[in-house]
Formats: sequence, C-alpha cells, structure tokens
Amino acid sequence: MTKDPVCGMKIDEEHNKHKAHYKGKTYYFCTPRCKNAFNKSPEKYLAAMENSSRRERKVVIVGTGKVGSTFAFSLMISGLANNIVLIDRNKETADGHAKDLNHGLSFTGSCSLSLIRWIF
Repeated sequence: MTKDPVCGMKIDEEHNKHKAHYKGKTYYFCTPRCKNAFNKSPEKYLAAMENSSRRERKVVIVGTGKVGSTFAFSLMISGLANNIVLIDRNKETADGHAKDLNHGLSFTGSCSLSLIRWIF
C-alpha cells in the first residue's frame, strides 16, 4: 500500500492503473483527476507530502473505555495521528488499554503513545 500524493488516499499498487513516473520513481493515484493534478505540478505535491510527514499530529483522548481505546487504535493504524495521549481516571483500565495499544505500535509507522492518569 502507498499513498496518493495528491489526496492522501491509500492505494494498492498491484491493482491500480493510475500511475505516473517522476524522477525515477513511480507514484500511484486514486483517480485520473489526481494523476492529472500531479502531472501539472509534481514538485508542489511532493513538497506537501514531505512536510506532512514531519508535522506533529497530536490527539488527546479523555476516557479510555471501549470508545476511547477503539478511537485510539483507529488513529494509530490509520496514521492520522503520530502522537496519542490517553487520559483516564481509572488507572488499571487505562494501563490495560495503553499496553494493548503498545503491542500494535510495531505495525504502524511512527507513533508515540502517552498515558496520563487524571484525578478529579
């Protein structure tokens, strides 16, 4: 899987017919529209792609119950966040979910996970 440099959609290289070659590298696109946009201004999209990978995308989740932990997992797998902070007042539940999520970190890109115990 790779990402369309124009819209960011995940693309399966094996089953994709929209592709372009630029400076010795092949780029894949979700539609002919994205391919045409890239062909008109490839440096613009490659620079944006490079900058987006360096930007911090931090998400703080308050409450690590079923919804919070599922949301954290989805963010982690999708790559939408590269820094996830979990906040909960129940230490045992929060620790358990944080440990479960840590087991999946090796299957993602670069993502960090933090746990904060919230007391009120």
